[in-house]
Amino acid sequence: MFINPLSINKYTYAAQGLEFEVCPDMVTNSTITVTAHPDNDEACNVTISWESNWLTITPSQITLAPGGKKDVKATINSQGLTPGRYTDKIMLESNCKPNYTEIPVYLRVLNPVIHIDNPYQEWELPPVGSVDKQFTILNRLCDTTVSFHTDESSTGTVELSVPEQTTIKQGERLRIPVRVETDGFLKPETRRIIIRAFDSEVGTVSISLVPITDPPIVRVDDLIGDSARTWEGREVELSSHLIPSSPPIITDDLATCDDPDNPYRVTLR
Repeated sequence: MFINPLSINKYTYAAQGLEFEVCPDMVTNSTITVTAHPDNDEACNVTISWESNWLTITPSQITLAPGGKKDVKATINSQGLTPGRYTDKIMLESNCKPNYTEIPVYLRVLNPVIHIDNPYQEWELPPVGSVDKQFTILNRLCDTTVSFHTDESSTGTVELSVPEQTTIKQGERLRIPVRVETDGFLKPETRRIIIRAFDSEVGTVSISLVPITDPPIVRVDDLIGDSARTWEGREVELSSHLIPSSPPIITDDLATCDDPDNPYRVTLR
């Protein structure tokens, strides 16, 4: 809270208003001092009021002798408030002049600050199976509950499973587990895990998924094209490791190989 005291007529109060910064779902107290000007020739009976339900002033009625001052407690309760800026005013009514004074009150409910240790990751995955992965987050500000959401697979061959939500305290670092299931995963794709708090996005993990596959085994007569160096529409690179035993004669024109039924390994490009 920041207070800039300024003497106006019979009162000393914050000319620029009172400003509070709090985390969500938090109750905090601050002290405000109300001072009567020494020129008063009578006691000032002051009634304090406000409008919002997140602000409370106690006591709300005080009596000040000339030149006297008293502390009142301002309680800020951000429970149920989403991150953002809120305004109110403290109203002072008294038999002393000025009979009515307004003091602006500003409340800023802070957003949690989530740091992702490695927001860009690359995971190698088998074409079929389950793999357990993880990423790490650090909460730099405000205890909070975060939820996790995944985007859709572009190929429909990879499914990411993440916790629905977790609670993380300020300063705490957590490892978030991810179960990855693949079924026919052969082409690389990029997926995102979105982290949200209070319906706002507070972080994103971008993951490059790369398939781990042995070069497929095909037969010479499966290759097509003028140069016989494509298979199912994709370029191939011949391997020196042929299966099962003695290799056929392989030249630039694969169609001239002596044994078109003998399988061998190729690398898809």
